[in-house]
Amino acid sequence: MEAIIKDLNSLKDDIESSKRKLSQLEGRKEEMMKRLKADFGLSSLSEAQKKIDKDDSQLSKLKAEIEKKYNELKENFEWE
Repeated sequence: MEAIIKDLNSLKDDIESSKRKLSQLEGRKEEMMKRLKADFGLSSLSEAQKKIDKDDSQLSKLKAEIEKKYNELKENFEWE
């Protein structure tokens, strides 16, 4: 019987520990969502993902444009 009580108390402690960790993680998530709103004006992770996708697309276009202009300069001025 003592072994059962010991096991149940151990499980109870594990559950309480998990509850505390969950509460901490929820608090961290809430804080990160506040920062997302304050820093970027975004209210959800889906909005953030859309912004990331849009910015990635713009970055790719800019890289291509820079490379094109660089190659034009290189051609026009006969760089190595």
